[in-house]
This record gives sequence, structure tokens and C-alpha cells, in this order.
Amino acid sequence: ADHLSYCWPMVARCSIYRRQSGRSWAFLALSLLVVVCSGTADGNTIQKFAAVDSPGVLNVHVVPHTHDDVGWKKTVEQYFDGLNMTIDLRGHVKSIISTSLESVLQNPARTFVYVESKFFSMWWNQASDAQKQSMRYVVSGSKQWTFANGGWSMHDEACTHYIGMIDQTTMGHDFLKRHLGVVPKVGWQLDPFGHSSTQADLMTHKMGFDAIYFGRLDYEDLELRKQEKRCEGLWDPTTKDSNSNYSTVDPAVFFSLTGGYSGNYNPPGVKDFMFDELYCKKWDVVPLTLLNETQLYAKLEYFLQLMAVQQSQTQTQDILLTMGTDFTYRQAESYFSNIDLLIHTVMLGQDWGLWNLTEIFEGLDTRRVNIFYSTPDYYTLRKYHQTKQAALQKDKSPSSSSSLWTTKTDDFFPYSDRPHGFWSGYFTSRTAFKRFERVSSGFLQAARQLDLLFDNSQTAYTAETHPLYELEDALGVVQHHDAVSGTGKQHVADDYSKRLQSGVDRATHHVLGIVLDQMFPDDQ
Repeated sequence: ADHLSYCWPMVARCSIYRRQSGRSWAFLALSLLVVVCSGTADGNTIQKFAAVDSPGVLNVHVVPHTHDDVGWKKTVEQYFDGLNMTIDLRGHVKSIISTSLESVLQNPARTFVYVESKFFSMWWNQASDAQKQSMRYVVSGSKQWTFANGGWSMHDEACTHYIGMIDQTTMGHDFLKRHLGVVPKVGWQLDPFGHSSTQADLMTHKMGFDAIYFGRLDYEDLELRKQEKRCEGLWDPTTKDSNSNYSTVDPAVFFSLTGGYSGNYNPPGVKDFMFDELYCKKWDVVPLTLLNETQLYAKLEYFLQLMAVQQSQTQTQDILLTMGTDFTYRQAESYFSNIDLLIHTVMLGQDWGLWNLTEIFEGLDTRRVNIFYSTPDYYTLRKYHQTKQAALQKDKSPSSSSSLWTTKTDDFFPYSDRPHGFWSGYFTSRTAFKRFERVSSGFLQAARQLDLLFDNSQTAYTAETHPLYELEDALGVVQHHDAVSGTGKQHVADDYSKRLQSGVDRATHHVLGIVLDQMFPDDQ
């Protein structure tokens, strides 16, 4: 009854659309059923965290996400506020976060993953008290909103120094801890151009992450991993010598490729199941909600075929779908409505016998597809239990690694996406800016020590009002994989330099004050 006030206007709109498009009433009833069922608790086909351990069942984890570059073609503020649209139509991160929050609140089954704490802090500082309370609820109460990685930016892994990576990750985690009481538990390095062994050891295992997810790796390595079902596995770059301190803790971390193992972090088929309105127009993709009944069933049969391909390229009966890409979910309800329809129709269509799953999943032990909203944390937990179960079945210690996964011991550099297409020029591009970042980082470390040891001003600073915060913020931003890498536009690189210099200037003023106080302690 609570949904009738929403459903009846939709029926009226559907009747008009039926006359214009020739859609069948059966399909309109199915669409209406999605609306009604998504708001009910019993018999709901749209659920979250609903994996089952039954023979022949493939669990498909749908993970809605957006990757928001902290500067690239446009500056940080331009992306956040949706400005300078002549350069790039994407952006408006403020709307992405706000509308995604509204959408997950509308349906308790929906989930969402956010990454870049710099943008989130900007949104938080402008959010109303009601929005902040709602965000706290979906993060800690309903567990619908998850932070992955959670650094100030998604740092580069080739041009960064480990101090910079630690600082920017700590800054993001500190913000989330202070305001929401959460700390991310999985690494989420979707877009950096190759991945270092330091990322696996220092920035994942020692950072306290349970797993790391990424998209880009060498195209030949990717094809070989697909053939050998190694698109997921363990990553342990450490050398276990006599001086190792890993006697009781296994340093290997779980890694998984994203984007349906296509070398990116897009939805299945890259374009075919992209529901963001801007991308649909760019790629000429018709969203599911605008298809007629026959078109919808055919499109979802193709979707199931993609699921079969992905299942054949990894181990266990769980696979993860990254539903999103750069700056998606600006109009979040439109995107979520399509995912709702996809999940509902796939679950119900199997009961109706719309597709021949035996034929689609030929050679695989899959007789049922169980698709639901999920998060990287829940998916990681599923993989952990499956690894543990495999070890037990082999009469091994539950805490030991089993043969379910192979172990990667080196890095994923250099990255190439085609023959003779190595992404290595950025190792040395914008060398002056790379030097500026290193010098600024070194100055920050010295300033922190002087501030800790000798600042006697008794000023009650908050994290955001401390004189060193501006430099910390700037350095957190420039660790981004389009900043210190040198791959951003010229005006964006200028903005990065401006941020650094402004931060250095303020920190210098603070440090000089401390030094003068030590040299002339009684206002001499």
C-alpha cells in the first residue's frame, strides 16, 4: 500500500508510452513489478549480500561504483562542480554523491562503492545535516554504502614515493574515521597504469587491506590468465628469508581483476550494459528500461553469455561485476533503475524458462544464476571462505593457502594494452613537477617534526585548520595517477603546482614562526 501513490502515476505514464511504442502489457506489468517488489521484504528478487552455497549456482555480485579522477582533463574543482564542460562533459561529482545517496535510500537492497576521499570531503563540507545523517545511516546502519581504498586520491604506483602513498592513504582514512567511524578494508586501484609489488606488500597487506582489485595489466598477461583461469589469485611479493617477520602472518593478499576481466573497470561487455545517460548517448547504447519485451530478453541472454565467459576464467562459483566507470551515476536513479530491472528479470526469467542455461553455460557446472547487489568487502569475504574450505578439503591448515589460487610474486609493470603500446612514457614526463612533488613531500616531513617537537603556541587546531593541512591536502591530491604521473592537461598540471606552492608557503610561514620562537624565546 505504501507504494501505490508512486505506482499509479507510473501506470498512467506507461499507458501513454504503450500507445506510442507498441510495448506489450506483459512487459509493462513486469516493469511495474520491479517497482513493487523492490520495496517489499518478502519474495524480493532484488537483494544484497545474498550469495548461496548450492551446487550448480553461480553467484553474481553486482557492484555499482564510480571512478572520479582527482584532476585529469579538468581541475579538481571543475570536476566537482561540473564546470568547464567544453573540455569534458563528465564530472559534477557533487551530484554523483548526492543522487547516489538518494537512490540507495530508496531501496535497501541497493549498494554503492565510493573511493576518492578528497571529493567526498568536499561534498561532506557542503552537505546538510540531513544528508550527513543519511550518509552515516547507509554506511554504518544499512551497510549499503562502502568505501574502497579510501585514500585522498587513487595514487599512481610508478612515479610515487612510498611516503607519499602512505600519507595520502592515511589522510583519507583519517577523514573517514573521524566523520563516519569507518576504515576501508579493501584496496581498489582500478585505473593506475600498471601495479607495483610495493602496492601488494606495503599498501595492501601492511595497510590492513584484505584484498586488492584492479583493472589494467599487460594485454598478453591478461589473455594468458583468462586461458588458465588465473584472473584472480594471491599476490605475495615478499622474500621469505631468515630475517622475515612473517612467521605467523601470511603476507599473501587476494587480488581480482575488474571489468569482467577485460582489462578495465567497466560493466560487462564494456559498453553493452552501461546505463549512464552520458555514456549511452556517446556509445549509442539503449538502456534496458527503453527496450521492448523481446529486445530485453535477447539482451539479457547476451548478458548471461558474458557471465559464462567470466566464470570460465576464474575459480569458484562467485564472480564480480563492476557496474560503472569514470564519473558515472550523476543521475543515479536512472542507472539504478536499469540495474534493478536487470537483476529482477534475470532472476524471474530463469523461473519462466526464458533461456537455456545448460546451453549458455556449456562445460560449466552452472544451472542457476543468483544475481544480487554486493560490495568488494562481501565478495572478498566469500573468496576467503572458499579458500579456507578448499584448504580444509585438502587436509591442510585452515590458515594456509591452498592450490585454489596461484601466487603472483613480482609486479605488473610495464603496462601495455596493445602490441608496441607500452604506457611507460609517463615515468619521465613533467620531470620538473615530479621533482617539485618530492621536494614538497620532504619539506612536509621536516615541518611535521618541528611542529611536533617545538610548537609551543598552545593553539587548538583541528585537522582542517592546522597550518600544515593545506600542504598535506595538496600532496594527497598530486599522488593521483593523473597528477604526479604527468598525464593531466597543462592547465590541470598548473593547478597542481599552484596547490603545492600555496601549501608550501603556508607551511613555511608556520615553520619560520616556530624557529623564531626557539631562537628568541622571550619576544627578544
